[in-house]
Order: sequence, then C-alpha cells, then structure tokens
Amino acid sequence: MIFHKELKEAMALIDRMLDALQKGIPTRGTSGVELRRVVGNFQAHEVELIESFTIGTELFKCFEQARLAGATFDSLDGVRVAMLAEQPVFNFGKAAKLVGLMFSFVEQCLLVSKMVFDSRTDVEVMLVRKNFIIETLKLEVSELLDGTDYQALTTLAAALVQHLAVTERKLPQIVNYDMPTVRSALSLSNYFYGNGSRFDELIKENKIIHPLFFTRDVHALSE
Repeated sequence: MIFHKELKEAMALIDRMLDALQKGIPTRGTSGVELRRVVGNFQAHEVELIESFTIGTELFKCFEQARLAGATFDSLDGVRVAMLAEQPVFNFGKAAKLVGLMFSFVEQCLLVSKMVFDSRTDVEVMLVRKNFIIETLKLEVSELLDGTDYQALTTLAAALVQHLAVTERKLPQIVNYDMPTVRSALSLSNYFYGNGSRFDELIKENKIIHPLFFTRDVHALSE
C-alpha cells in the first residue's frame, strides 16, 4: 500500500523527470505534438496508472516518444543528472528515481547504436562518456535492482561498449603531424592524400573553425 506522502513525493519526482525529458526537444512538428500528448495523458492519469501497476510501461512510452521527437544524447543525460540530484525518502520515490536513470540510459544506448562516427577520436570520446555514465549508474542502482535486473543492466552496458569498440576498429587510425607552417584544409588534403576532395574530414577531425587556418598540429586519417 502506498501512503499519501509517499505518493506525493513520487509524483512530484516524476513530474520533474518529465520536465527534464522535454527540455531542448522541438515542440513543433508531429513528433513534438505527440510527445506533449503522451506526457499530458500520462500526467492526467498518473494515479490510475499507479493503481493498475502500468505506470512503468506508460512512462517508458514518454521516453520512447521523446527520442522519436528529437531527444539527443546530451538532453537525455540531463535526465540522468536531474535524477542523480534527487534524494527521495520513500521506496516508491526511490523506485521512480531508478526508473528515470534506467530509461534515460536505454534511450541513450539506442541513439548511440544509430550514430555515424567520422573518426576514432569521436568514438573514443563517446566511450569515455559512456564508461563514466555506466559506472555512475552501477554505483547508484546496485542496491536497488534485484539480481536479474542488474544483470540486464550490465549486459546492455557491455553490448554498448562492444558496439563502440567494433565501430572504432573499422575506422582509419589517426596520425598526428607537426606541420612547419599553417596551411589551409584544401592544401593539407592535397598534401596528405594527393587530392583536395577530403578537406571536410580534416576539418571535422581537427574541429577547425576556419578552413583556411589550420593549427600546425594536425590530426589526419591514415587512409
């Protein structure tokens, strides 16, 4: 049985979770309108969903719709950060916090699985970010999840890391060059690859603002 104070705490936490979920997502367009509808319907029937034990299923629909509406890795990370800041007292609030952490992680994994990376550097950056999130999540939820659910979390985390590792191996290696002078992207493309058509990848790899002025320290693909 859930008492009034426990219910009030959990519902307030879930409302803050949904606010964080919707931040930065476009409100226009069909998917944005559908997200507002799904969230509004959830909040309007929250008590009934709790009583019918379907609140988890319906809350996950909100997260799914947020991803379809344009949620990004960073915006979903905002949900994780918001939930980590919560300090619920009652068990139902603790369960709601856990759900927010888990659902945001699941959606991030789905986004990463569809990402196209331009270089190994980008994959390595994502690996660092995901490893930090995974370790933080394990530390936070290890005492709250039962053995089966915790195993599911670790399996998902391992699959994500494996996916990124395989993706990284398929990309060309990065070679660092210390150029004697500052050169343009077009000039460097000709210098490294024998043609000027690959200047875009040099710009992306080196995060250059102006293509006419590269730094002397240049990162280039080996192929």
